Amino acid sequence: MTTENLTKRVTRLSGELAEAEARIIACNHMFPEFTQVVRQVSDPILLRYEGKGSDPEAIYDQNNKKDEHGWERTCERCGKLEYTTKTQPVTFGPDFGGSHR
Repeated sequence: MTTENLTKRVTRLSGELAEAEARIIACNHMFPEFTQVVRQVSDPILLRYEGKGSDPEAIYDQNNKKDEHGWERTCERCGKLEYTTKTQPVTFGPDFGGSHR
C-alpha cells in the first residue's frame, strides 16, 4: 500500500476544493425562509499604543465579545450558508447582498 505524501495530498485536496467551489457557484440555489440568529462576535477594545515615533502599534483587548443579531439561510440543494445583519429599508427583511449565488 502506497502512502500519499503531504505534497500529493495538498494537490489532491486543492483540486477537490476547487471542484466543490465550482459546483456551489453553478448551483441554482433554493433558499427557504430565513431564520433570525444571534452570533457572538469579537468587539476589540483599544487598550493602548506601544512603541514610539509616528507609527506606534495599537494593542487591543480581543477577548471582548458582544451579541450580533442577524439572519441566515441555507441552500437546500448545495448547503451554502448566507448570513447578514443588513436590512431592507422598506420591508425590514434581511439583505443578502442581492445575489442569489
